[in-house]
Amino acid sequence: MIGPIAVFFYLLTVNIPLALVSLVPLIVAMMTMAVLFRNMDEMMGRANKSIMSLNSIMIEYISGMKLIKAYNMGSKSFQKFSSAIQEENEVWTDLSKKMGPPYAVFVVIIECGMLVMVPLGGMFFLNGSITASIFLLFAYVGSLYLTEIRPLQELGSNFAEVLTGVVKVKEILDIPVYESHNAFPADHSIDLRDVSFSYDGKATVLEHCNLHIDDGEKIGLVGCSGAGKSTIIELVSRFYDVQSGSVSIGGQNVKDIDYETLLQNVAIVFQKTFLTRDSVFENIRMGSNASLDEVREAAKKAQIDDFIMSLPDGYDTKVGSFGSRFSGGEKQRIAIARAILKNAPILILDEATSAADPENQVEIDKAIENLCKGKTVIIVAHRLGAIKICDRVAVVENHTITCYGTHEEVRKNNAYYRKAWSDYEQARAISYQLEGGNA
Repeated sequence: MIGPIAVFFYLLTVNIPLALVSLVPLIVAMMTMAVLFRNMDEMMGRANKSIMSLNSIMIEYISGMKLIKAYNMGSKSFQKFSSAIQEENEVWTDLSKKMGPPYAVFVVIIECGMLVMVPLGGMFFLNGSITASIFLLFAYVGSLYLTEIRPLQELGSNFAEVLTGVVKVKEILDIPVYESHNAFPADHSIDLRDVSFSYDGKATVLEHCNLHIDDGEKIGLVGCSGAGKSTIIELVSRFYDVQSGSVSIGGQNVKDIDYETLLQNVAIVFQKTFLTRDSVFENIRMGSNASLDEVREAAKKAQIDDFIMSLPDGYDTKVGSFGSRFSGGEKQRIAIARAILKNAPILILDEATSAADPENQVEIDKAIENLCKGKTVIIVAHRLGAIKICDRVAVVENHTITCYGTHEEVRKNNAYYRKAWSDYEQARAISYQLEGGNA
């Protein structure tokens, strides 16, 4: 910045009119840049969204590579991946078409200052206003020093990225934080009262939803995929806040409970088990300072201690090297041991038996039985077999809870549950037989 400014002030001492004329390309270039950046926010928003989508789908695609190979599918046959690439291409093609021409004009204007300086300087020279040496000085220096401003464009781009980051940080900092020093309620009943919620502010997931769970009660949430079962448990654990209505524990709104205190008193076993690359010991005692004896006691209740002790380094075995070799049921029992160790009074199971295979189904059932003792439990049940330990059942459909009661009551009064249970019993009754001949 200092170099061009110093040259400009020097030119002012030589000839003020020609020095001012030398700024004409800069003014025109800045006007061009204003046009270039006028729609930049919208375009960069699209570009950032498309690259985030491509990145997430690419990870999904790579994770599913075994399946893709097994079914002899190419990249184009994986429609989500192909569509994400196409969307990225369309965004950047559109960006290039809109931003390319103004940028080219900007570069040409900055580089062609002589087109303005030579005619005007020549006219002044012919009129005798300036000498030949001054004319040559401006023809050369006056038309070139503005090219030194071009690095400012890179600086401007970096500054724009910084401003975008500042805006995003401000959005995060502006998220309201509810602080409370109230103790966690001794009553662990849960109430959803007239709850409405939408993730994007457009599509309604829950609307006027009501649910009451008594302290120590075990309830099952059933409903078709996408009905809103997982949304309910996310609202109870306050991963999201409701748009209207309220979620309360022991009569106290979850917004009025300190967030860390809330998380300390709610344990969740997710359908997709998450294990870090650390040791099995650290994966079970995650978030606590439990001793090895305490971790082993939790693992025994989760029916996974024998398996862990059979690993090369026992509880010190790194999951990073063995995670891909753990079966789904083994990972699930490690997650259950983690929840047993946490010993939170409120327990949420997001289809915790989904990864069970026949040989460890009994162990997982025992582990869940140990986990649920003396707790208020919400079970998201995609497989109706999990309902057998529940006191009551809630059917989630049509963006709300349409039926709530015991298994027999809901089966009698709700068509969806009646059919789902009938299908479940028929599936259990199916038997398979191999007849003679080549298989």
